[in-house]
Amino acid sequence: MESDEIIQAIKKGQVSPIYLLHGEEPYFIDQISGYIQDHLLSETEQVFNQRIFYGKETDFKTLVDEASQYPMMSDRRVVVLREAQDMRSFIDLESYFEHPVPSTVLVLCYKYKKLDQRTRAAKAIKQNGVVFESKKLYDNQLPAWIIKAAQQHDLKLLTETAHLMAEYLGSDLGSIIQNLEKIKLATIPGQAVTAQELEPIIGIHKEYNVFELQKALGIRDYKKIFQIVNYFESNPKSNPMVLIMASLYSFFVKLYVAKTGDHKNDKDLLNALQLKSSFFLKEYKDALSQYTISQLENILILLREYDLKSKGVNDKGTPEGQLMKEMVSRMIM
Repeated sequence: MESDEIIQAIKKGQVSPIYLLHGEEPYFIDQISGYIQDHLLSETEQVFNQRIFYGKETDFKTLVDEASQYPMMSDRRVVVLREAQDMRSFIDLESYFEHPVPSTVLVLCYKYKKLDQRTRAAKAIKQNGVVFESKKLYDNQLPAWIIKAAQQHDLKLLTETAHLMAEYLGSDLGSIIQNLEKIKLATIPGQAVTAQELEPIIGIHKEYNVFELQKALGIRDYKKIFQIVNYFESNPKSNPMVLIMASLYSFFVKLYVAKTGDHKNDKDLLNALQLKSSFFLKEYKDALSQYTISQLENILILLREYDLKSKGVNDKGTPEGQLMKEMVSRMIM
């Protein structure tokens, strides 16, 4: 069952006495628990009938006592246990899980790991409530998820825009949602959002960003490389060298791993490169044709050298922009 399905069931009045929300992805856990907290009771009912606890600060007796109380001027109570994985006596709740109070909705936010489903507690929750495992999205699932999330925010994203956001923001779903809200406020309703529009909103320049620098380095486009580096030098706050170095290192490590491996087809190559999707595969294939194993090894050494220089090791304060120019000049020679 997906998080949206659980929320839809609650909207239809299908409410369970226990919700175990566990797993590695915190976003979906927060999404479900947040909906229950905000919508199951009215604001007036929440004052008397909604309680929120934290695992480190709560013992099972306190939680059972709260969950066992009957609602006041309402049909139900809501008791939320955040950071349930930190509750030392969590397993002692199993007796309550076996006989939950029907008028209480107990929400257990068990983040960053799974509760062993073989335990008596987990089996009791499954029998009397809802168990939702919040799984991390695979990298290749991110662009499609971003497009779907955008649609839920009444936004239309071009495929290119979604892929760029996935590469730039990574798998932090909470950050992605926050940026989608920014985009919605800053764009015209109903119009497809282009990658170019992202620059003033979330800091991604369509032409001058680290992904375009990687692409230019991959095909040895000298003119474009130095255009981008000059832009970085003129906008240091938006393009800190530490982040650029991390991205370039990741890019060339992937190239090195792919270059030294034996890949029979694009699927094998995609797995070796650990790409989110095949959208950027051509760029990597172009780069692989431009560099030998020896050249890639030298580039990785250069990246290490200039990373240290940017941090003041073996360098007397050379500006980051100058260091960047020196580095890319040596990389493409």
